[in-house]
Amino acid sequence: MYLSLPRIFSPFGDENALFDACCSGKRALKTRQILDKNFLVGSIDLALPNFSHKTDKIYKTRTNQILLATILELENEVKNAIKKYGKDRVGVVIGTTTAGVEENYEAFKGENFNKSEFLMDRNSLSNPANFVREFFGLSSLCIGVSTACTSGIKAFESARNFINLNLCDAVIVGGVDSLNSLTIHGFNSLGVLSNSPSKPFCKDRDGINIGEAAAVFLMCRDKISDYKLKAVATNCDAFHITQPNPEASEQIKLINELTLNHKIDYINAHATGTQANEIMETKAIFSTLPNATTSGIKANIGHTLGAAGAVEAGICLMAIKQKMIPMQILDEFDSTLSPINLATKSVKSEVKNCLNLSFAFGGDNAGMVVGVDDES
Repeated sequence: MYLSLPRIFSPFGDENALFDACCSGKRALKTRQILDKNFLVGSIDLALPNFSHKTDKIYKTRTNQILLATILELENEVKNAIKKYGKDRVGVVIGTTTAGVEENYEAFKGENFNKSEFLMDRNSLSNPANFVREFFGLSSLCIGVSTACTSGIKAFESARNFINLNLCDAVIVGGVDSLNSLTIHGFNSLGVLSNSPSKPFCKDRDGINIGEAAAVFLMCRDKISDYKLKAVATNCDAFHITQPNPEASEQIKLINELTLNHKIDYINAHATGTQANEIMETKAIFSTLPNATTSGIKANIGHTLGAAGAVEAGICLMAIKQKMIPMQILDEFDSTLSPINLATKSVKSEVKNCLNLSFAFGGDNAGMVVGVDDES
């Protein structure tokens, strides 16, 4: 399947600003008070676009405002697809974990529950996808994907399936998540949030920072660019509700499946900054692609959860376009981890194929290969 270049909105700004920041080792983490506690988060402080006066109230959420910033930039490609295929042949698949949960929380966090302000459809995990469909006036398939941190990559899997099954000719695909009280305090209850900037692969890593972002693409059966989704795969080992299997058996199988027919020049790692993820992930990478240059971007903007896989797919395409592998922010590598090939400085490189990895609660694993069209 062919992919457009990404449209990203992040704490640094668009896809170009984000990629430049990741190549320069910059961080966009700030302390924010959420309810009664301070957290270090990757918050978007840039101006967000305004909704049209015609936008239904159920769609007026911060999550959709962040998403709106990206779909406005994708508008020309989508309009061309509609003109070519029709509104009934352009689908939507958006990964998310938040939707409008924060806006609904406002309805009952005080002493009196304001029933009129609690909108059930605003909480629906298909809300962002439905917003995109309504924005473009589409009448084809439209779904939300919500499998925690693998949502972004799994959205690509569903979009590919829609096209392969001849249900759509093109799909708007991506992911979005916004900062909210429920998610942040939920992760805090698990004891996995760090009070300092996260340190993936470092010996003193102690947890993650949560971030917010959106990334969207147009996926199409016909050639719209020189970039392709070459492979996408998922599996689930159900090892533990929150911890990955340190033996990385299913993750190794996943990578082997994805790379069977593709030489990988760059791996965008999940790289969360938790003890458990890095034990598992370095073992999986070292067992399969020990020499592949690897880095992650969660130290730069935080873990954007349902958006992460899509944002990081965008980073992969930018690496191909810019012929540059972004650096991994790293103080001191944990010598007890498997010795993978981390890019501790940005590397000029003729990148052809990238592997993008995401891992989620419940042993849910996802990966994708994006690259240059071999016939270009």
